Amino acid sequence: MLQGRLRVLLLMMTDALTLSACWLIAVALHGWCAGAAPDWRYAATRGGFVVVYLCLNVFGRLYHGNPFYPGMALPAMEEFRRQTLSTLGTGILFFAYLAFFAKSSPFPPWVVALAVGLNILVAQSARNALRRGIRRLFANGGGIHLLSPWC
Repeated sequence: MLQGRLRVLLLMMTDALTLSACWLIAVALHGWCAGAAPDWRYAATRGGFVVVYLCLNVFGRLYHGNPFYPGMALPAMEEFRRQTLSTLGTGILFFAYLAFFAKSSPFPPWVVALAVGLNILVAQSARNALRRGIRRLFANGGGIHLLSPWC
């Protein structure tokens, strides 16, 4: 049970990191295209959408039912479908936020669309890599083997 909870916690952290990294890459690319320094301060204040993303993943049962009592893993295509839907849902909520509340946003809509697209491409690969690493850590009876190769 502890391994399942650890796996879910690490998956949640991976999801948060991939969405944050994709957002920061999109902001950096906007700054590069605009020929100016990226507005990191404004970008950092929009980090609440990572929480929205994780909540959508929980409601979409992407963490196998309940994050505190994880069950069986989903099939790969179903997990990718749910991941894509939660990413698109977060992007739609972010677009709505920018349209209704952030009248002076320094970012055009393509920055959000790029972050959403990047996250769709990267998130599942990051989750799969994490699972491979967890399997290697907890191989042979569930103990952590520090001498097992990561390659």
